[in-house]
Amino acid sequence: ELAAEALPGGRHMGRCLHEVIEEVPFKTLARAKSPEEWAARPEVREVCEGVMRRHGVEARWLEAVATLVFGVLTTPLALPSGVLLPPLHAPRHLIEMEFMFPIPEEEHPALGAPSPPRRREPLPPRWRVERGFVKGFIDYLFEHEGRVYFADWKSDLCAQYEGEGLSRHVEEHYLLQAQDQLHFLQHQLELLQTAALQIYRRDPDIDFLAALNE
Repeated sequence: ELAAEALPGGRHMGRCLHEVIEEVPFKTLARAKSPEEWAARPEVREVCEGVMRRHGVEARWLEAVATLVFGVLTTPLALPSGVLLPPLHAPRHLIEMEFMFPIPEEEHPALGAPSPPRRREPLPPRWRVERGFVKGFIDYLFEHEGRVYFADWKSDLCAQYEGEGLSRHVEEHYLLQAQDQLHFLQHQLELLQTAALQIYRRDPDIDFLAALNE
């Protein structure tokens, strides 16, 4: 039996794991007592085999793929703040939520305004954009005790999976992506909270997660 830690890297394996999480029935996780029991369920095995074939992942990795996905979706998550999140298969959630928002920078003039004079000094060494939009998908959005959280699935092969080494890897490769997703969610939730005050003030139990998906 091949261990989940031995799974090969590469984009095809990352997409495979990603799609297994998208397609597997979450209700099967609540009843499974072990990854082996879960992987043996016909509906789970069917999803894993189909996704693995699409991405050219050898069948011998099926148990390892299922074990890794089972661990991701059934392990409670302890946040630095002390909050303990439930296993990710349990909360109300949205999968693959598409987002798009405009990204003008503060110094950009309004559309139709005269162009500003060109800068003579060099621009600071930071990521810059012209006018346009950021478009993408949030892998997993969920609600817990009135708060909305998002998760992004990664399967990188790293030298270590904790401490400074992992923090540096995430910052170097994924910080901008996380900032984009957070910016979008903050913007959307601010709009929804305003709408709740102005339109739904008679309904204190407005469903923010459902509204985000509209």
